[in-house]
Amino acid sequence: MKLVSVHTSDAQPDQIRIQWNMGNSCNYACEYCPPILHNGSRQWIDTDKSIEAVKKISAAYEKTNQNIHWDLIGGEVTVMPGFNRILKTIYDSNSTCSVFTNGSRTVEWWKKNKKFITTLTITFHPQTATQEHFINVLNEVKDSCSISVQLAGAKGHLADLLKFRHKLVTDVIPESTENVHIKRLYNKKLGGSGSQDSFYAYSDHDEEILNMSFVKVIPQPDNQELIVHTVKERMTEFTYSNQQVDQVKTKDIKHLKLNSFKGMYCKLGSTMLSIDFAGNVWGSWCGAKKLGNISDVNNIAFGIKPQICDVKYCNNENDLLITKFR
Repeated sequence: MKLVSVHTSDAQPDQIRIQWNMGNSCNYACEYCPPILHNGSRQWIDTDKSIEAVKKISAAYEKTNQNIHWDLIGGEVTVMPGFNRILKTIYDSNSTCSVFTNGSRTVEWWKKNKKFITTLTITFHPQTATQEHFINVLNEVKDSCSISVQLAGAKGHLADLLKFRHKLVTDVIPESTENVHIKRLYNKKLGGSGSQDSFYAYSDHDEEILNMSFVKVIPQPDNQELIVHTVKERMTEFTYSNQQVDQVKTKDIKHLKLNSFKGMYCKLGSTMLSIDFAGNVWGSWCGAKKLGNISDVNNIAFGIKPQICDVKYCNNENDLLITKFR
């Protein structure tokens, strides 16, 4: 039985998503994060060059019917010199953006810059951050942008994280219940050379807690019992040569080792671009096809044909949303 296609129905074909890894400096050094993602060994790209790249890439996509959405990741991008200027340039270019952050900047910083951010993906790191500051930041930004909260599932903290999630979805951001989850932590292997196993050896009870963060708890007045609704999760459709179709939770694809698509066509570059530390532009995060560099943005090869996958594992959440077929 051969896999013939992989499709996530709510991926957005009218949008080009650009995942920009802007540098690897971070003010945290979490034990589950590889040093290459936080040790500052890669310098931030010059702010003026970054702004020029945003302007030219935005101009290039004005000729298409696709909107641009930028995913700005690090390191901790909010500590990048001139980051607020880059945010404003994206905003002025009529593009949308997501900022991936640990939320450690001051509440005043968020107050000044929140209007430029469309979506905030904010991770709580229980070994480093405080719940008080995290809640203060959420209260500042929640009326300005869409919020997705990830609670880093560090071993020994899961029970407290489940309580913290309940506080967030009942008292702080109840409108974002479906986007507040305890995140399984992986032993990250960059690129597509290896599968990503859980960083911690989670127990059966740990697994129950991880799954509990994907339910919606509804308190009932004058009743101790809670109504629990399962939150709708993103699904990916796996179709096989015998016409069998399996619906798999997208968040579980890596955990179930279903992320090997070598030999299949991948529509990379059609809905997803990736910019690495050095400004190189790729059709996907795995680096299967280089399209150019932002230092020479006029010669970036926007729009490429589907490529045959040559990597063993697809390890990036955005790459997993790209349609694959034979």
